[in-house]
Amino acid sequence: MGFRLKTEISFREDIPERIAAIRDKKVWIVCDGFLNGNPLLEKYRKALSIANRVEVYSDIVPDPPLTKVIAGIRVFKQVRPDVILAIGGGSAIDTAKLINYFAHGLGYNRETRFIAMPTTSGTGSEVTAFAVVTDTETNTKIPVNDAVIAPDEAWLDEDFVMNCPKKVTGASGMDALTHALEAMVARGANHFTDGIADKAACNVFHFLEECYGDAPSREARIRVHTGSCIAGIAFQNAGLGISHALSHQLGSEFHLAHGLANAILLPEVIKYNSKDAAAAAKYAHFARIMFFAPRECTDAEGAEALVREVRRLAANVGCGQKLHELGIEQEKYIAAIPTIIKKAQKDFTYPGNPIEPEVEDLVRILLAIY
Repeated sequence: MGFRLKTEISFREDIPERIAAIRDKKVWIVCDGFLNGNPLLEKYRKALSIANRVEVYSDIVPDPPLTKVIAGIRVFKQVRPDVILAIGGGSAIDTAKLINYFAHGLGYNRETRFIAMPTTSGTGSEVTAFAVVTDTETNTKIPVNDAVIAPDEAWLDEDFVMNCPKKVTGASGMDALTHALEAMVARGANHFTDGIADKAACNVFHFLEECYGDAPSREARIRVHTGSCIAGIAFQNAGLGISHALSHQLGSEFHLAHGLANAILLPEVIKYNSKDAAAAAKYAHFARIMFFAPRECTDAEGAEALVREVRRLAANVGCGQKLHELGIEQEKYIAAIPTIIKKAQKDFTYPGNPIEPEVEDLVRILLAIY
């Protein structure tokens, strides 16, 4: 697969200079509705308004449905922006990506500059060429994967996550960890992705618990925020696997937060993937460099140590539950398993897994997390 990064990344201290370079443009800010009136968003809106015409669009909902994307395209057609600044979590950035992608496909304003600014530390959407739209009629998540979808720029300002709620911090951080650990062993992995996947996972393991605490330092927030972005670069190039393939379906079927679903699935997926010698060796290498396991441990022992640490971290950031603890009824869950598996096998992340699972393997994983 090689290695590619389309998106230019700027950090908090660089952003004023980037804003100053935008002049005499129509700027369309696409953001989560709850950010309307947020002091940080207002800071950026006012800064951009000095030399540009700025409009704000905030008709965003979680797991962007096709109807909302179509509504956004209609507004895009009216505004005809020169610059899109997507500010928000994965849903806001994905919505903006999809609007921009389809609007351009329809021939509207092909030279729009697209900037993404994440307000959570988890999805990595600011640097990826993926977006997911939900067909609410069939309860299906449809991936859109095209190099042109990736933002032109990503602006990382940790101020947006300094006061992020604990529940969001924990789930989004576990999503970032899943991106890193799945990319680490994915079929498209290479030496470049291995290095950045290691770094992303290291950042999350070292700093997520502090971010989840009552008084996280700025440094901890920066480390997890950049770790999330790095993990996005890793999986954009290496691919993902069955944790994401299954979590997408759990989210659709039971309205489970994506990061939480991944946190629940990840230990079982690592255990399963460790049957592959190359995957087990990578898991064990990471466990050794993190001092989760002694240098002389076998690869199997190292992988087991990693599973223990993932479980420990998930529990410490509010994501250690089994599905039955979340109120999902057993009968309904068992009945949904065939559908979950059928849809997971068609998910765009599924082929990246290091092992091609049998249906029975997926059933065992799904039963283990209940």
